[in-house]
Amino acid sequence: MKTKLIILCILIVISFNTYASDSINDFIINNNNFLILYQDFDNNYINSRLLKLTQFVGNHLKKYKKQVVIKSLEDVMQNELVNNNLILYLTSSSDLLKKYDLVVEPIENGFRYLDKDFTDKDDQIIFLTQSPFNPDKEVLVYLANSWTFLMNINEVFHGETKLVIGKNGRNIEYLEKLDWKIKETEHYYFYYLEDSYVSKNIDYISTKREILLKKVLNLLNYELPFKIHCYFYNNVNQKFIMTGYYFTAQAFPDKLQIHEVLNFTNRISAASVHEELHIILNMIGKINNYFIEEGIVAYIDEVLLKGKNYRSYFKGDELNRVSLKDLFASGYLFENAYLCVLFVEYLLNASNMKIEDLVKFLYTKEGKLEDKLLKMTSSKSLKEVQDKWSNYLNGK
Repeated sequence: MKTKLIILCILIVISFNTYASDSINDFIINNNNFLILYQDFDNNYINSRLLKLTQFVGNHLKKYKKQVVIKSLEDVMQNELVNNNLILYLTSSSDLLKKYDLVVEPIENGFRYLDKDFTDKDDQIIFLTQSPFNPDKEVLVYLANSWTFLMNINEVFHGETKLVIGKNGRNIEYLEKLDWKIKETEHYYFYYLEDSYVSKNIDYISTKREILLKKVLNLLNYELPFKIHCYFYNNVNQKFIMTGYYFTAQAFPDKLQIHEVLNFTNRISAASVHEELHIILNMIGKINNYFIEEGIVAYIDEVLLKGKNYRSYFKGDELNRVSLKDLFASGYLFENAYLCVLFVEYLLNASNMKIEDLVKFLYTKEGKLEDKLLKMTSSKSLKEVQDKWSNYLNGK
């Protein structure tokens, strides 16, 4: 009971007082001790996924020599709240949000924040505030409308942030302040910084991207109606200010933008159109399934364009330990990346479709995704789809 009261205190007193960090980047760089807390659910599978997410975030912080403790909200102790900067992972369905008067107001199908309503299932926000337990500490809150999108807020979140992210709360002030150099090509506007790795290699990078993109457009029999805006950062911290995203690249399909770290050590990504594919797929239609979308993107970018063999990652018994529904709910995670690709490979084989036809069928044809999958695989349930997929991978 005492633990729950402590947690309630965290949320009740969160407010926008003056605090040290002006951005998430500042929050990470300027502080040393972090306590990462994730919401408890009455589902061991969900809790295990959130634990893995917070462990990933913790490992990222440890790379910068930060002290990190990770716990569920049920297990936190008061002295830990006082001595650490807090990172909270919460959903809008949390009883804590519904029962108490917080800076985030729960409303039907979502939440209200700074007089803006976030009611779409994929809406997420991040905000910083001063810690109520120690004026020298801060709180970073990750909030989403479901546990799935709470995970994807760091996994495959396609949205912008400085202090707030979400369809109705985006902030691109940082983009406007950087002194971008611009190179225009047939399908791109490339933005890069002076005296950077990209500035010294922009002709090669832009030519390589154009060649690969044209191959993609040919595979999908698609004409790009607008140019893509591709922003290149020198390092992940520079990019983190804008996106709140721990990885090196991400797409913003609704803005036709790609944000990517490209430097000497990460130069291999110059020969990748992974993020461009996210934009193209979302221009063709919507699927609302990160697992399948990432599978399609990686299949085209890695298998069709580069000849990568994802079969080598499959051990034979993975599908005995996790259901297709759980994979769909989890979205794309690095640990199941190869399964995303192998599922797309199976769909192509089972349906006898080309990649162009598969994309059009999944992204433009009306109807539920599950019904489409059943039709493509001549199955009566997702369990049967999974069994057939497993047999296919095991050569049965």
